[in-house]
Amino acid sequence: KLIFITDAYTTKEINFQWLQPIANAVEVDKEKDIQLPQFDLNNTKAGLCLRDYSTGSYPCVEVQFHLVRQMGYYLIQTYIPSLLIVILSWVSFFISADASPARVALGITTVLTMTTQSSGATSSLPKVSYIKAIDLWMAVCLIFVFAALLEFAAVNYVARKMLARQTRLRRMKRKNAKMNEKTNNITADQIVSNFSYSTCEYTYIYDG
Repeated sequence: KLIFITDAYTTKEINFQWLQPIANAVEVDKEKDIQLPQFDLNNTKAGLCLRDYSTGSYPCVEVQFHLVRQMGYYLIQTYIPSLLIVILSWVSFFISADASPARVALGITTVLTMTTQSSGATSSLPKVSYIKAIDLWMAVCLIFVFAALLEFAAVNYVARKMLARQTRLRRMKRKNAKMNEKTNNITADQIVSNFSYSTCEYTYIYDG
């Protein structure tokens, strides 16, 4: 918004008027190659206004410029790189759970890179109290990257639990196999002893 105001004369002494009707008061020559670095001029609106102070009312005229931010710069510098970082963090899903150093290094690197990217994107924008669209985008990207790192921690924990359970089951099977083997050996020895005793007793009765 652009405002022209006088602070020396009140409405009793001077009054402002546009030379043309307000609807066509401000015109931009689009034939000239005039561009802003990061914005496109969408519309202009002219009007009259008053500013009331303790000393009186002062006339003024105002022009409102409706600007639209160009997305090309932010797509190349912010949105596409952050999207690629999120996709890169998903590569850890295809790495074996046993390769802990590779998955941890990839997860931490993507988290730190995403944090740096977010800081760089917001440093060039005005400091405002409300949440901007780019803030939501960077926050969601950071959540996805951090969730990929947490996913590896959960998978590693579950894998170690399953490995410990399988090891415990194998030990129990080996122990049971040894106990069964000992039991079979004892049973075989008893059968042989009983058979020998019965044969000797039968021979003794026959000789008698």
